[in-house]
Amino acid sequence: MNEIKYINGWVQEYDNGNVNRGDGVLLYRKDGKLFQKIIRNLAENFYFYIERKKFKKFPYKTEESGNYLKVFIPKYSKKDEEFINLIKLLDDNKIKHYEADLSPLKRFCIDNKIEVEDFDKMKQLYFDIETISTVDIKDFDKQRILSFAAVDQDGNEYFLREETEKELLIKIDKFIRKFDIMIGWNSGGYYKYGEARGFDIPCLMARFKKNKISTNYLYHILKEDLMYRIKSSYSLNADVREELINFSLDYISRYFLGKGKLDIGVAPDKIYKSDPEKFKEYNLNDAKLVYELEKKTGAIALAMKVNQWCNVIGTPYSPMPSLDSFILNEGNKRGIHFRTNSKYLYDGHFEGDDSEIAG
Repeated sequence: MNEIKYINGWVQEYDNGNVNRGDGVLLYRKDGKLFQKIIRNLAENFYFYIERKKFKKFPYKTEESGNYLKVFIPKYSKKDEEFINLIKLLDDNKIKHYEADLSPLKRFCIDNKIEVEDFDKMKQLYFDIETISTVDIKDFDKQRILSFAAVDQDGNEYFLREETEKELLIKIDKFIRKFDIMIGWNSGGYYKYGEARGFDIPCLMARFKKNKISTNYLYHILKEDLMYRIKSSYSLNADVREELINFSLDYISRYFLGKGKLDIGVAPDKIYKSDPEKFKEYNLNDAKLVYELEKKTGAIALAMKVNQWCNVIGTPYSPMPSLDSFILNEGNKRGIHFRTNSKYLYDGHFEGDDSEIAG
């Protein structure tokens, strides 16, 4: 068993300080401080398996491994032209290949038996943002973030507001770096069929970019959408499904907690200047509802426990990656490897697949 359990990880897409493109990064905490383990040249050293055959000439380095051959080829993304051409060459020649659809980080985690941190040991941030109500909800270019309210895992409350949006976003960026995971309501943080879902995270991401503020930590911090988790969990229960007629924060809070959003009679941005204390109370109340809903339902805790059992780094929004990870880990322990899903490599997604923004 490893002494260190990891919170999140990724393959670096561009040079950033002492982390180079293609390096792997794994985050962990020790004595309350956040550290990163850097795996140099992770993408460069990627490998997958093919069936063991004799080849007159093979274009890449191979290495015998039981009943298979390891094939070493750089994989900076699943769309690397050189990598995809090799997969097509193998398919065209009817050469079976295995686990080429893994990311370099997943390959590393399986090989090194990386373990995932307990959810209750992560620094959790339950949050909500307020924006301008007169702008279309998806028109992030014209939107403006007015405030940021949050509750941490111990119930401590935070409220951020500044004179300008840029000052506020700089403050948010500094603030969220104290935490490991952000949890909101319809907050998003993942793509489905190429479309960004939810509101808060895509809005924050867009406004950070608009104001030329680094999205590095916002992009990589773990993100969970409690609305998505509750909707996925409770929609399977026929009795509950009949009662949950919508999944607004107000309705779900009243159903589970017996209380809902504050009724202020107008859109919250209308009292942003005229009644700042009521505005703050409204924003904070939403963040507290998210926090209390998770404590009541345990929906995120359950999802994170499944990830931990299956050794999944990150927060997949579909059970498929967790199940895949469990099977892969168990198979690899026994020297068994699994056929590549070439359709995933060619098309970019499974039918029904959800993938996290911070993948």
